[in-house]
Amino acid sequence: MTQGSSKLFFHLGLPKTASTFLQLEIFPQLHELKYSKKHDFKKYKSLSPKEGKSYLFTSEKDNGLIEEFDNIKSRFPDNSYVILVFRPHYKWLVSKYKNHIRKFGHISFEEFFSVNKPSNIEMPADYYSRIADICIQKFGDKVLLLNFKELKNSPDIFLRKIYQFVGLGDEEIRYSDRVVKKAFSNRQVKILRSFNKTHSYKKIQTKFRAINFIHYKYFHFMVHIVAFFARFIPVKTNDLDKELKKNRAEIENYFKDDWDNMLKKFS
Repeated sequence: MTQGSSKLFFHLGLPKTASTFLQLEIFPQLHELKYSKKHDFKKYKSLSPKEGKSYLFTSEKDNGLIEEFDNIKSRFPDNSYVILVFRPHYKWLVSKYKNHIRKFGHISFEEFFSVNKPSNIEMPADYYSRIADICIQKFGDKVLLLNFKELKNSPDIFLRKIYQFVGLGDEEIRYSDRVVKKAFSNRQVKILRSFNKTHSYKKIQTKFRAINFIHYKYFHFMVHIVAFFARFIPVKTNDLDKELKKNRAEIENYFKDDWDNMLKKFS
């Protein structure tokens, strides 16, 4: 399926790599592209692009990412462009773990991810490289691989790469440096994890979507209320700090070759 000279850009994450910042602060500034927000991502599947028009869809995926590559390639084989952002593995996993607690989780970090033990997440040692290689295999040079660390250290350079990739290389880059979705502190994580253990969220068995939605939103509201007041509770976090750092060297060594390979691939 070819739609003239139209271009479709897909930002697919990864999660916890400043996706919210890009979605709120950067992508809306790309006025030459028709931007669809995160909740409209699936609309690309029914899109009939107009010739000469450029589109940008955004999402955050790691599970199902390869399948999404296939879906995009099957619908728009000649004019699809993919943006992926990668973060050093250990810090990425800690960020994902804190998000796990935010989403009603209560297991330990070692239970969440471990190199040598069965855990909530199973990741091969070449996890990033596999994703990058498959993406390049499917889309060729229409892939932008970015290093999250560059956004932290040299945001203008990082963002200029996005602008150039979508064909707006000479446009002025404008953005706010506000934190759009601040991660939970270790104090909040510790208190919320204890709360989640005693107030476990479980989906209710009903066909009524409104009831399911209200049930979920109630627990979601309670989590954020607890997280808010946790900021003011004087609790020591030494044990959690040690827990998060305990296997850092082991994790970084496990993924060392993968990260070294990615450093060679980054645009």
